Amino acid sequence: MAEKYDKIFEWRIKFPNNMISGYYKYIVFDYDLKEQTGQVFSRTDFGYVIEGLDINLPNSEWIAEHHKCAPIWYGWENSEKTIEKLETILIEISQLSK
Repeated sequence: MAEKYDKIFEWRIKFPNNMISGYYKYIVFDYDLKEQTGQVFSRTDFGYVIEGLDINLPNSEWIAEHHKCAPIWYGWENSEKTIEKLETILIEISQLSK
C-alpha cells in the first residue's frame, strides 16, 4: 500500500534513504481524504497543553492541524485496487490537480 500511496500523495511523511518503516500509519498533509484512519495526535495531546503551559511550538501545532492518515491496515477492502482507483476512493476531485 505504501508504494501505491507514494505515487498518489506528494505531501506526506518522507523517510530518509535507507530508513525502513513498518507503516503503522501513512501520514499525509492537507488532503481532504474521503476515507481515513484516526490521526496520530491532535493539539490536545501535547504535554504543554495538558499542563496548561503557554508554549509556542508552531511546527508541532501545524502538523497536528494538517495531518491525516490514509487507510493502510491489512485486509482493507480497497488495498488491491489500482493507483488510479485509489485516488478516486480517497481524494476529493478538486485535490487531484494539486
